[in-house]
Amino acid sequence: MREAGTLPGESAARNFGDYLYALGIENEVEPASDGGWALWVLDDDHLARAQEELEAYRANPSDARFLQGARAGRERWKQDRKQAATARSEIVDVRTTWNRANFFGVGFITGGLILLSCGFSIVLFRNEDVPIFDFLVISNYIRPILPEIRGGQVWRLVTPIFLHFGILHLAFNMLWLKDLGSQIENREGSLFFVLAVLALAIPSNLVQYAFTGPNFGGMSGVVYGLLGYIWARKRRNPASEYNLDQTTVIMMAVWFALCWTGILGPIANWAHTVGLAAGVALGFLVPRRRG
Repeated sequence: MREAGTLPGESAARNFGDYLYALGIENEVEPASDGGWALWVLDDDHLARAQEELEAYRANPSDARFLQGARAGRERWKQDRKQAATARSEIVDVRTTWNRANFFGVGFITGGLILLSCGFSIVLFRNEDVPIFDFLVISNYIRPILPEIRGGQVWRLVTPIFLHFGILHLAFNMLWLKDLGSQIENREGSLFFVLAVLALAIPSNLVQYAFTGPNFGGMSGVVYGLLGYIWARKRRNPASEYNLDQTTVIMMAVWFALCWTGILGPIANWAHTVGLAAGVALGFLVPRRRG
């Protein structure tokens, strides 16, 4: 995939991308580092033609052939998507079928995270005096060099995500994890999803720990990171198969804002914020995939 050039506006870039698609030149449109919009050509053999057409488009973007071509490209794209969806429905992926048969559409890693969270949280619900923090939480006090981690207890960087302090806290996080996590795991693969969870959990836990100490827990930082990741992927590619349910987005946004007001009590707000930011960054930085 090579960059053919840039255009200053998103609308113009997407119209030109549609025009190229009508010519049989597959391409992607993404925000450019200079603030414009970059045109990426998927097949290097088409790069010279795309650059030639781009120069002509810059000279006269209102030319009828570009306007008509853009409309034709959009229609072709719709037809291609429809045909691809039909073809996928006729193919039986043994791995996906087996996965759904066992976890009802929930990815294996996603399901494992849910089971671990429920298990650890139930222990905490039944007996708050169980010294589970001694095993799971990063440290007892804020220390700049994290002696426990340096001593080899690296699990403490991640394990706070499995602790929840109430039924609603657990239920909301698990529902959002199921919906968002399964989308990413099923499209990107289980290994990628494991690495993504680690990339979201570790900075979220560290920043929350630095601001408030060790008495925190929950999957919220990871969940907001998954939300940010999917949002970024959709932003980069509106045609992506990722789906963000409007109700879920509104609920998570309202909850995020309410938590920062302090009316809900002590909440791991820094974990929420860092997780969300890390997820958005990950979504923009990870190389594009078809999903």
